[in-house]
Parts: sequence; structure tokens; C-alpha cells
Amino acid sequence: MSMGYSCSKDKQITETDVEIFSPLLNELLFLPDTIMVEFSVSQNKPIEYIRISIDNGNHVPLTKHIFINPTNNTYTGKIDLLMDKLSEATTLPPYYIHIVVGDFSDVRHYYHEIKLQNNELKYTGFVTIEEKPINLVEIKFHNTDYERYSLSELSGIYSGSAKSDFSEQIYISTQVPELVTAIDIHTGEQLWHKEPQLPYPEFTGLYSGDNKLYLSTAIGRIIGLSENEGSTIFTTPVLKDTIPRNIISTENYVFADFTLRTSNKKVWTSFYKPTGIKFLWYPTDYNTIKIFPQIGNKAIIFTNKDGLGRIILFDIESNIIKDLITIDNHKIDNVCELESGQFLITDKTSIYSFNLLHQTDSWVYETTDSIRDIDFEEKTGSIFIATSNKVEVVGYPNYSNIKDLSGFNNLKSIELLYTD
Repeated sequence: MSMGYSCSKDKQITETDVEIFSPLLNELLFLPDTIMVEFSVSQNKPIEYIRISIDNGNHVPLTKHIFINPTNNTYTGKIDLLMDKLSEATTLPPYYIHIVVGDFSDVRHYYHEIKLQNNELKYTGFVTIEEKPINLVEIKFHNTDYERYSLSELSGIYSGSAKSDFSEQIYISTQVPELVTAIDIHTGEQLWHKEPQLPYPEFTGLYSGDNKLYLSTAIGRIIGLSENEGSTIFTTPVLKDTIPRNIISTENYVFADFTLRTSNKKVWTSFYKPTGIKFLWYPTDYNTIKIFPQIGNKAIIFTNKDGLGRIILFDIESNIIKDLITIDNHKIDNVCELESGQFLITDKTSIYSFNLLHQTDSWVYETTDSIRDIDFEEKTGSIFIATSNKVEVVGYPNYSNIKDLSGFNNLKSIELLYTD
């Protein structure tokens, strides 16, 4: 039998009996996976609804809620919860199967502790995203030997991309037409599409996390889609006359930078992750390039101001800047993380290594053309550098050239691929 609590979590409830048969108490489960929960609920009066999710130690859901509406005062059954890999910045133990039983007079909560651990993901290759003439986006899939194994094409102008290790899909946003398209990383098959909302039908940012694909929309709202099907399962209020762009998810919050439509002023805004309700906002005049989530509802924000890079440590819960680091000799175009606290920053053709702990910034590599995207593959120690017409693969930590892939015309982005 699971432990049951009233909403105050102090008074034990005995009139409702909840039994969870699977997974077992404190069972170790490996992620990403579909977790089957088998359980029964019985009580001495009719059940209005049952709600099930997997929560972290702060009782923040890590999966979407599944609702069941029994027809009497007993229920026995199974449900599947899709669970992405854990992120250090968003999920801290312990973890629970959380079952809520509601009737027409009371709500009771039951917690069944489980253990979660990430599977070791296998690097399987990478994707290049190229913009072709006449509004065509070409997505090429390459294996670990740099050989192309699949190709997918989309109508439109490229505007952004993200990928999910959980769903094994890549997501591409386009303009003309304004769409987000999900593509299978194994076959290149297009699986589903999502259109933006009027009156400003445009997607301005993508972020994969929490089993969701978060989308910034030009109407001033962030929405979250289920990664497998593309159905809407999270939404924030519309912040009038604003455009959100970069998004992250921390343990308790969704956080993004917004630009005011009329004045180009900017504001960092946080939302409660379970509900989407606005938490706090912080006016800023920094131009946000990329945001990285950190443990404890914090963020590292890479920005530019007055032609120079600014790196900001921001406490989302306290809504304050904890530290500000100025880059003295260059701006920030792109950023990727090498390891905790170690980043690569690009400015035109130059790459710099930035160490957060020591607050040092040093030049490490030069390309012949301006860099459009950069990413790091930890298992092979490979840095992928995308310019307009080629991909350079460079070793880490010696920054020696491993491979050049040429033959591109207007290369826009690179995404690395992993499977479990």
C-alpha cells in the first residue's frame, strides 16, 4: 500500500486505499523510457477522478498528467508515462509516482518512491540543415563515419531547430510556411506539423526538455508540445506586445527572454512549470544569445551589449543577477557547452574557450568563414563547426582538425544525434 496524505500532507487518510503493483517501491528505472504504472484505487464513496504523474522531490511533475474518470468507487488498471532522460538542472531526487484521488468533497495525494537513472546514450551521428534556393530546407542525416544515410526536405525558410534524445526526433521551424515539423532521425520521415497562432503566426524559438518541445510564439506566448505527437500540453499567458525567443527549463520554472514589439526593450520572464502561470520578470538591456539552465533554478545567460559579450549568472527564483562577467575583446555569436562550467564562444571566424569558475576567456581556433553554429560531442571529443559551406570537425582538447565536410551552399545549423 502507498502512503496517502491530505493536501496538508500531515494527516494520514484511511478511507481510500491505493495500491501500486508496478513499479515496485524504490525500484530503479532507466531513462528515457515509457514507464508502465499498474495500480488500484478503492474507497467507500464514488471516485470523481484519478490523476497520475511522476514528480521530483519538490513535487514538480516530470511527466504530463494522466487523468482517469472511474464510474464507481473502485478502479484497477495500467497507464503509460513517457519519461525523458534526467537533466541535472531540472530534476533532483527523490522521485515519486504521484497519484491524486478526488471525489466530490475532498482530494487526497499518494506518493510511491522510485529511483530514476539515465541510460548511457550512444552517439549515432549528426544532422546538417541547409537552406536551398526557392524556399527549400534540406536536412541531411550523417552517421558516425560522416556518411549520409537519409535526406528530408521542407518547403520554407529555415528559422530554428531542436532535437530530442527521448523521442529520437528532430524539430525544424520554418517561415513561409510558418510550421514546426517533427522528423524521425532514423528514416527522415516527417511525423507531424504544428502551426502558430494568429494574429502573429510565427515561431521564434525551440527548446526540448521535460518530455516537451517548448515553442516561442510571436503572439507573446510559450507553448509546450508532447514530443511524440505534437499535442499542446503546456501554455503560458500571452504577454501582450512581446516576442519570446530563447527558452530553458529549470527544476521549477520555464524561463525565457522576451523583446517588446514596439520599443525593442527586453525582459527576462519566468513561469511556474506545472501551470504556466507567470512568476517574475526582470527588465534588461542585454541582447540574449543563449541560455543554459543550472542546478537550483539558476541560469547562465550569454548576451551582448555595446558590441562586447556579457555573461550573466542569474538566480531565477530570487530574480536577481548574481554575477556579471564582461568579455573585453569580442562579442558572442554562438555558444556551446564543453563540460560543466566550460564553454566555447564564437565571434565571426574565431572560437574562444571560456571558463566560468576562473572567469577566463582565451582564443583557441580560427576558421576561414564566419561560424554559424557550433556543438560538442563529448564521447568522441569532437567539436562540430558549421560555416556557410562546410562542417569542420575539430578534436578536443587539442583543437586539431579531424575532418572537413564540404559541398554545402547555405548551411544554417548542426544537431548531434543520440539513441539509448
